[in-house]
Order: sequence, then structure tokens, then C-alpha cells
Amino acid sequence: MWNSFFGGGNSSGYEGHDGRGSQHISSNVGRGNANPTNTFLRSYMCYSPAFIGKPELNRGNKIILPTSALHELARLRIQYPMTFMISNSQMGLKTYCGVLEFSAEEGMCHIPIWMMNNLCIEEGSEIILRNMNLQKGTYVKIRPHETAFIDLSNPKAILEQELTHYSVLHKGDTINIQ
Repeated sequence: MWNSFFGGGNSSGYEGHDGRGSQHISSNVGRGNANPTNTFLRSYMCYSPAFIGKPELNRGNKIILPTSALHELARLRIQYPMTFMISNSQMGLKTYCGVLEFSAEEGMCHIPIWMMNNLCIEEGSEIILRNMNLQKGTYVKIRPHETAFIDLSNPKAILEQELTHYSVLHKGDTINIQ
């Protein structure tokens, strides 16, 4: 496991419910979003990849959202690549992610277990998801939690390959390298 140091963002608050299991949320536009009319804010019940039998989702930081999210993102003409701030508002914790696919049940999302751990959430916990237009970073500083990784024959190549599974790195996140 590695500690990555990169990122930024802000938090949001609630407004109403859409009847499909997710909540609409309003907020002031923060750093990263240039157009306030193109803000996607929802709350979802969060579940791990084990819930749907997709352990490969644990490799990286891409999530699975419901089909309704795709329709709303298309309607809002969200910029690509789609990146999101995902937060546990009760604990004041956040991280950033991309989206892998839009096949989750309505009102639900699936995120890697390591992200659930970083956000201090359990199966069925509520998360808040907001689209973000993040600036590209110029460097990343990574610190290993275990020395065993450095002892591999080519740790740099392994790290470079594994980082292709990540859309965004956020300062202070602990990411999983397999």
C-alpha cells in the first residue's frame, strides 16, 4: 500500500430528494468547477465491489454509478474526463475518483474497498458525489507503507503500470498497489 500526496477540493450540503433513491444537493461552486450550471451533486448508498461480484473494481479508483447518473451527466454536458469528489460528510472526509461504468442499481454506487476505508464508511453508508474539473498535477510524491515493494526487481515499472488504474490521486490517500 502507498500514500499518495496530491489533490484538493471542497465540500457541499443537502437540498432535496429526486424520488429515485438519490438526493440532489446544492452548494456554492468551489475550486475546480468553471460553470455552476453544470454541477452534478447526488448522494448514494455506497457498497463495495464484493456486493456485485466485481473484485477487479478494487484495483484503482473508478466507481460504478446508476444509469440515471449517466443521463444526468450527459444532460449537464459534463466535461471529460469525468472526475468526481466523493465524500463522507459526517466525518468530513473526501477523495476523488473516476467512473468505470453506469450499471449500479438506482440510489446505489460501488466503490473500491480501499476508498471505503479511507472515507471511514461501511456497506450501505451514504456518500456525496460531485463532479469536479480538476487541474492536472505536475508531480506526485509517493511513500511506501511497506519496504517489501522496494525489494521487487523493478518497483518503478510496477508502480507506473498500477497507476494507470487511477483517474485521480488525492493528497493523503492511501492507495492499494497489487
